[in-house]
Amino acid sequence: MRPKASISRADLLWGFAAVDKEQRQALAELLGFEEKVDKKQLVGEVTLNIQPISHTSYSTTLNLEVPEHVNSKRNINLPAYYRITKIQRDPNAEQNEKQDLRPEWLQHAKPDYFSKTELSIPQMHRRKPQYQPLVTWARLWPFLYQVLGAEKSSSKADLNKLVEQVAAGKVIRQVLRLLQQTWAEFAHILIDINEKNFPFRNDFFYLCQQLQHLRGEYGLDIQYVDDMPGGDVLRYQSGQAQRSAWQNPGANNPLLILSDLGMHAQSRRTLYDWLVFGQQLKQHGCRPVVLMPVAARDLDPRLLQYFTCVVWDRASQLKSLSLLPVQTSVPSTSTPIDLLTYFAAAVRVDTGLVRAIRHLLSVQYDIGHEVALWQNTAVHSVNEQWAWQVDRRIEHLQKLAKAILQLPSNKQQQLLKLMGQYHALLPEELYFEMMATFLQIEELRRLLPAEVQAATQAFMANLIKTYVVNSEHQGFNNYAQRYLARHDNAQCRATNKYTHALYVFATARQASNTQIEWPKDIKLADVHALLSIKQQAKTYLLRQQGQHLQLISKALLQQNSNDWEIGVTLASLLLTQQQIGSLQFTSNGEQHANVEMGELIDLGILNTGVYQLQVGQGIFSIEASLPLERAPWVFTQAMSVTTGSYVESQDQQGNVYRWYWHLPSWHQKQGALRGVWYSARPKTSIIPTWAESGGRDQYGIYADINVKGVELRMRWIEPGTFLMGSPENEAERHSWENQHQVTLTQGYWLADSTVTQELWVAVMGENPSHFKGDNLPVERVSWENAQTFITKLNKLQPLLHLCLPSEAQWEYACRAGTVTPFYFGDNISPEQVNYDGTEPYAKGKEGEYRQQTVPVKSLVVNSWGLYEMHGNVWEWCQDTWQAHLTESALDPLVVDSSDSRVVRGGSWNYFGWFVRSAMRSLNSPAKRFSNTGFRLARGHQAQPDRKSKSIPSGSLDRRVPEQRQSKLLDGIGKLLRRK
Repeated sequence: MRPKASISRADLLWGFAAVDKEQRQALAELLGFEEKVDKKQLVGEVTLNIQPISHTSYSTTLNLEVPEHVNSKRNINLPAYYRITKIQRDPNAEQNEKQDLRPEWLQHAKPDYFSKTELSIPQMHRRKPQYQPLVTWARLWPFLYQVLGAEKSSSKADLNKLVEQVAAGKVIRQVLRLLQQTWAEFAHILIDINEKNFPFRNDFFYLCQQLQHLRGEYGLDIQYVDDMPGGDVLRYQSGQAQRSAWQNPGANNPLLILSDLGMHAQSRRTLYDWLVFGQQLKQHGCRPVVLMPVAARDLDPRLLQYFTCVVWDRASQLKSLSLLPVQTSVPSTSTPIDLLTYFAAAVRVDTGLVRAIRHLLSVQYDIGHEVALWQNTAVHSVNEQWAWQVDRRIEHLQKLAKAILQLPSNKQQQLLKLMGQYHALLPEELYFEMMATFLQIEELRRLLPAEVQAATQAFMANLIKTYVVNSEHQGFNNYAQRYLARHDNAQCRATNKYTHALYVFATARQASNTQIEWPKDIKLADVHALLSIKQQAKTYLLRQQGQHLQLISKALLQQNSNDWEIGVTLASLLLTQQQIGSLQFTSNGEQHANVEMGELIDLGILNTGVYQLQVGQGIFSIEASLPLERAPWVFTQAMSVTTGSYVESQDQQGNVYRWYWHLPSWHQKQGALRGVWYSARPKTSIIPTWAESGGRDQYGIYADINVKGVELRMRWIEPGTFLMGSPENEAERHSWENQHQVTLTQGYWLADSTVTQELWVAVMGENPSHFKGDNLPVERVSWENAQTFITKLNKLQPLLHLCLPSEAQWEYACRAGTVTPFYFGDNISPEQVNYDGTEPYAKGKEGEYRQQTVPVKSLVVNSWGLYEMHGNVWEWCQDTWQAHLTESALDPLVVDSSDSRVVRGGSWNYFGWFVRSAMRSLNSPAKRFSNTGFRLARGHQAQPDRKSKSIPSGSLDRRVPEQRQSKLLDGIGKLLRRK
């Protein structure tokens, strides 16, 4: 069937549930539907296992059109009907909307980047780090002494050899002298600085400077390879380079080469050049020693034919490698990627930082790892510094926290200190850029000293605030573009609030007045907050469209009249883009789905269950259920083209009452107004004729009465079914609290507070209360006194027809839809309820015992707008006491001549378990106590809409009075009463 009027398929199903099968075709035609036959589909019988809201289960059989490939015997859930079951006002929404939308860190920032003169970097990181050579000088100079030295005769005689000559009877013609190691008179150093070993340039310079200082410059020839080994060389004198052709030093003059011998080059041509050069040296009787920043495992063994190769690294033994090289460094259990991860937060990295971090970590990182880091494709190196390739940095950032936290705590701190000290040598904005990255990673933030955290937050906030104020400053714009280029990634924007903010400001400035297409990771609400754009609210409709739940702007919906006709509106909301952007849709406390924000927000097809939509100032509880479910109190359910959905209830006499559904709505000041079943039709006055005024708020419908200048507010309590009493596992319960189902077929009115002393005096002219105060509840009034008061009040205002609530009405209102021991949950505190807090419920926390009543409406209200239903004073009910209530009941009320009446709610001087929702007690109708008062009620006085031909089942308990013995009452009374 397809719709022809503004009625949805869900409404049609409601109608089908209310009529016989034979009447369904006529009903469909009346509602504007016509049957559409599809030969590709067949009619199958599908059994649906339905779990209604009530605590009973039943199944129903329904004829449905199902595709041929679907097994007709399969159990399925059809979540075809959505309804709002509860609306709460978000307590923080209004305050949040009045606040400055910009983030707090930006509000408090100062645009002082250009005006400040003092360095912002914390003192602890301003100390220049000490350079760490590949090998310490204490180990290196003995090696150089051997390589660049020679043996010479000393002035001391070699006594050992002299004795040997005499013993052998040889003629001593010349006294042999002892040999001693000394610096060679002439020595040569050939330095190879190329693009690939440029990061080790400082190591080369360090060695030469220290050597000149130790040996002296005389006879020390330091040359630099100009292009290729064996070609021209450069010598520097007074800073000036002098070029000359290479000359072989000869066999007697030592030659030390500082080079990688082409091992760092990607092309093998450089290696071949060195092999040719080695052959030339060999032909001249020269075998040089090469000190090389290369791991032994990376060395080409052919080089050992011509060169004495020595690994230049801290773990090296500084000995020549054999023709069959062995591993001289500790076998590596890590890859270069592991080492690279520790630099994920860095902005710029130089040789000193790489070396310092490598030496800090472990001997498992050798010179080979250091070289591989410089050559990694994830970085872009220039001379002695490198920076990240943006797209490769993210994977290492994700592993950074884990890598650092695996280190011992002392090394964690040392690593962060080294990162800080080396970045402190750079412009301070780069130092804080790096620290801000650490700051945004929660696990690493705790490792940063408080001083560093505070300085970073202040500097980055002030930097961005300065950019906002000086957005036309070209230099600052250039910096912003460079910064964003380094963080050009959605994850960077998502995890770093400073990157996110700078991106928004820079993009908005560049776009000027043009329309900006923001990336998906940028929420419009955040953009508006940062840019302080005042947003105009517009109407959004929460609707059921087919099986989809949607939030759609009214303007967009009206563009397509067909869509407007077939959907069902659940609520109308006035929302801004900021509120839309902060929408949360959850199920069981977890985010239900990631929804795309915009003019149309599709919340999807929901499984049966309860969901929570938090948007704007409201929190909506939405139930996804089967269309044939209906509450036990509902006799029929249907709909009207003119009045919308309605249900009917039936009392014990067969009278049928009609209740119309008043849709949830939004009030600008009060927020979300929940939907409610009420006797008046929608779009007519909801104020009853007996009230002076009334209205609708977040708790429901209310009516106000004025009695001799004293205001009294009555709350509408709609029909319903609930479980009266307590479950067997409820702590500190009693046997007369048997849990059973009760259905109230008619709505009623209930005062939002107990009768005050002011109202009592206005009607009765005297005040019997022990505790005095106009706004305190009247107490020391018996059940009979309450009846006298009600009779007199009804005579003053004949249309009121006030009475005491029945016991069932009282508990139904107290629970307000809950099933826990208290409306507030599993336990209470004196901040919520006035009771003896020194005797808490179920071993709860002890609290205050006020030892008197408190003013009405001074404690927490329940969701139906009723105050102090727990504690303060016991409240008289209309019923005669019955000890055992076990059977399901329909509108239960028992009134006879018994000498005991029901009191509910507990009071100020009773323990915690006495103020539970299910707690029942009794008193003599003539007795008065300083802890007992009452609350006014008003029954449904309207005439029934019609008379039903069928009468409710006789199995429902009519609460016939029981025969009770006085001893039972006396025993219970002694147990429960406290004067």
